[in-house]
Amino acid sequence: MLKKFKNIPLCQGLGLTISLLKSKRGVSPVITVIILTAIGVVVAIVAMLWASGLTGSFMGREEIRAELYGCYSEGDLFVIRARLKNLGNVPSQVSSITINDAPLTAIEGIGLHWVSERGESGDGVPIPLRTGVSVDVELTIPQGASYSGGILTSGMVINLGFRSSPSGYDYKMTVRLP
Repeated sequence: MLKKFKNIPLCQGLGLTISLLKSKRGVSPVITVIILTAIGVVVAIVAMLWASGLTGSFMGREEIRAELYGCYSEGDLFVIRARLKNLGNVPSQVSSITINDAPLTAIEGIGLHWVSERGESGDGVPIPLRTGVSVDVELTIPQGASYSGGILTSGMVINLGFRSSPSGYDYKMTVRLP
């Protein structure tokens, strides 16, 4: 019964007392388990959301935009010009370039030159892609050059692929040779 109270002195000098229920009734064990489980689930969800938001801001994201901005003939060469820009939040690099899935090294006489908007330049790979920086890439391909898939001729459609490192993503574009 809830009507029985017991007075226990809290502090003898001040005359303060506290009333406690004599009845020692508690909450049902089933209700206790349900409440503790609900609290545990809520804490786990909050921790997961906090951790995913936290790691999302710390983890790097690679995103490279590859755009074709020129393809023409110059004497007996095909000249392909592309612009690569690192839109991600981590530096990357182009570790290899392919034409119709054949590496450039398998095509004889091909030339590769690149220039970044910061003034860096080079011939061949790797091509560094710093965060937010564009790099202009120029490929020169001899007309009639052969590779494992055939011969590169005027009017042919090729798939030009740029493989990034360290992620290993392929960024491709389709080009019709002039």
